[in-house]
Amino acid sequence: MVEAAVDGLGIAYVPEIVASERLASGQLVELLEAWSPPYPGLMLYYPGHRHVPAALRAFIDLLKASDS
Repeated sequence: MVEAAVDGLGIAYVPEIVASERLASGQLVELLEAWSPPYPGLMLYYPGHRHVPAALRAFIDLLKASDS
């Protein structure tokens, strides 16, 4: 999506870290800054069922470990 935006094909809605190099070089500009407040870290939403599949549980544990 970032490459498509650089090529002039439209707007890319991506995390800032994905486009940071292109933003720094001036190839892209940030739009609607006031409507995109920064937030620390990643967010993960998943169903609140009692049984969480093992792969999802491992992924959640990995994210939690990397946050600390």
